[in-house]
Amino acid sequence: MFIEFPLGNPINLSDDKAERNDPGKSEDWGDNRTIHASYIEWLVTNKQAKEHLTHRGIRIQGARIVGSIDLEHTSSACPLELRMCVLTESLVLRHARLKSVNLQGSHINRIEAEDVTIDGNLLFGDGFRCEGEVSLKYGTIAGVLNCESGEFHNPHGNAISADGMNVKGGVFLQEGFKAEGEVRLLGATIGGSLECGGGEFHNPDGFALDADGVNVRGDVFLRDNFKAEGWVSFPGVHIEGWLIWTGVRDRSGTVMDLRGARVVRLWDSVDSWPDAGNLHLQGFCYGEIDDDAPQDAKERIRWLRLQPSGQFFPQPYEQLANVLRKKGYEKAAKEVQIAKNVDRRRRGSMPLLLRPFHCLFGFLTGYGYRPWRPLAAALLLIGVGWGLFHAGAREGIIMKVGTERFATVGEQNGDFVQPSFHPLLYSFDIFLPVITFEQAKNWAPNENAIGRLVGDIPISGLVLCSYTSFLNLAGWILTTLFVATLTGTIRRRM
Repeated sequence: MFIEFPLGNPINLSDDKAERNDPGKSEDWGDNRTIHASYIEWLVTNKQAKEHLTHRGIRIQGARIVGSIDLEHTSSACPLELRMCVLTESLVLRHARLKSVNLQGSHINRIEAEDVTIDGNLLFGDGFRCEGEVSLKYGTIAGVLNCESGEFHNPHGNAISADGMNVKGGVFLQEGFKAEGEVRLLGATIGGSLECGGGEFHNPDGFALDADGVNVRGDVFLRDNFKAEGWVSFPGVHIEGWLIWTGVRDRSGTVMDLRGARVVRLWDSVDSWPDAGNLHLQGFCYGEIDDDAPQDAKERIRWLRLQPSGQFFPQPYEQLANVLRKKGYEKAAKEVQIAKNVDRRRRGSMPLLLRPFHCLFGFLTGYGYRPWRPLAAALLLIGVGWGLFHAGAREGIIMKVGTERFATVGEQNGDFVQPSFHPLLYSFDIFLPVITFEQAKNWAPNENAIGRLVGDIPISGLVLCSYTSFLNLAGWILTTLFVATLTGTIRRRM
């Protein structure tokens, strides 16, 4: 049958009946469908045999290949295609260089391809199944790595190890892709996109997908029924396109780690966010948020609060506020900054003694982002004073300051009429620390006087004296806060 190779024809040993091609029953295929691994090694490595291969290379379908195919340090300019085959042991491509490798639909126990160079595509899809580790560490693939509809089973170890791998095209772990065990892409470089839409990653006790430090020059897709059990980790990743994180089918137990990651555009959805405590965003930088992603400040703040409790990092809040501000959502950006200060107190390590003052400061000024709050509080206090001082003057509690005695409002001393008392101006005069209306200098409550505020409610000079002192202190505090908030001094320090 090997006479077909010099003719450029494939060897197809599949049975005409589809049910007899089940890889799980390959032991029943018979000798006429069995090839020893050494034959394939000979075709690739023997100088005379290689001379008889055409540009179409070695193409075998539906065979049971017995033994381990060892092509370590081998160089071949011809493609290797073993489709719908069963390899009873391993395929060793360590330090080898091949034109392309197509194992679509095949079943194998293990692939050892560290530092392999593939000048074309590497295909592990269309029903491919591996029962051990597929190692592609520091390999170079000039085309694409396609694992669509492939299954990788190594539940107690790494399903795929691709640390330092360099793929010029895209990496496709999508649409029927299944991995039991860790999928590692640490420090990998992907020239196209990383597509995981519809893929399933199962490693509940560890990393389901670990892409620490990966460099993706296209987009990253975690969408369309993407499923993960375990950590989905992208710390330190650099994505020159989009991070699309939508349509996650099962997020229970999933931990999303984006610490130190950098992407151009983020497109996510609320129903794909992990549970509270399972999101890590420290150092995550993104240039913008897609229009179809949540833009509302309330939703985005809830997203930030999915980070683990008991720790606080300001950077995720600053990052979100900057992005929203660039999109013209100034109000939403301020809400995020306010939430940052609230969470600093609630989730950070702020001393207990400082928390009440921090809370009061937030209430009064919105941590510097609501400058009209101190003014509103001032007007309220002045208005209360207006009412109290008006009643005090009516009841004879507010009196003219004299050298020997108090003179009540409206009292005449011969032909001389006492200066007029204005309760509103008096309230302003007490409150404002610098401006004067000559009211506080000429009038004051008599501590010993008693009258009625409204109906049967009593009012005394002692109460008015106390409120005067309180209003004066509040004036200094609120005026200072208003000026500092209006000029942005407080915001720069928060």
